[in-house]
Amino acid sequence: MPMNTGRMKHLQVLTRFYVGKQNRFNVWELENLNYLLDSLKISKLDNINDQMDAEDANMKEKNYLNELILKWSGNNDDSQNERSVLEVFQPHRNLKGLVIRNYCGTRFADWMGAPYLLNLVSLELMTCKYCFCLPPVGQEFYGQNLSIAPFLSLKYLKIEDMWELEEWKHFEGECFPRLNAIYIRRCSKLEWIFLSKMTHLKSLHEDMHAQLPCLHSLWLYGCPQLQLVPQRRFPLSLVKITINDYLKLIASHMSWGLHRLHSLQDLYVGCHDFENAKSFLEE
Repeated sequence: MPMNTGRMKHLQVLTRFYVGKQNRFNVWELENLNYLLDSLKISKLDNINDQMDAEDANMKEKNYLNELILKWSGNNDDSQNERSVLEVFQPHRNLKGLVIRNYCGTRFADWMGAPYLLNLVSLELMTCKYCFCLPPVGQEFYGQNLSIAPFLSLKYLKIEDMWELEEWKHFEGECFPRLNAIYIRRCSKLEWIFLSKMTHLKSLHEDMHAQLPCLHSLWLYGCPQLQLVPQRRFPLSLVKITINDYLKLIASHMSWGLHRLHSLQDLYVGCHDFENAKSFLEE
């Protein structure tokens, strides 16, 4: 990366920016680079000690960026500083892809919860090891009532290495009306998943049984396209399963591996298709 990058005001391609220490490659060099196209990855964000420098990056004015990748080292104990940096790195509202990696804050930024990134198609949260909750997909986010879902355009959601995450549920309504794939990996404390009215959701990732060893409650409602392929299995730790109005999923129930769920105590399957329900009971 060349020195004095910030002077190239009409620069259109900058795929990576490494934040240096002190005055070398300071993040404020991004301030006037408002013509950047496609994707920008900003690494070593833990080198930012002054929130004012982060504000000077002026991320909200980079209207032509499609994807923003924010990466920390993952070794910083100052969770408040990292959250402050993430808060002021609010991108423009037309962003389509967002990746947050090695973030050590305990909560995500407020702008990730407001109905702001309505054009976001892909969201990846990786190794956010101290976060105890996901970005807001519920009726309340840190005390704020939301009347509109935050991620109306989201199609792909990846959650990986969030070691403190214990529960995921969202408000009643279509918070992910276009989501078709969810990938959850190595969230070892996750115990409760509530998915409702995701009308385009087609798949949960194939390693669900291995990657969520503590999951004890799974609640699926109103996602008619969801189905599991034969190699997929529910986690062995499940105690309660509720499935309602999943015609394709219920039709593939032989691949669920229910006979392996020795801890299962409560199973509810609701289906308006009599033939599928009859077949389920017979088998």
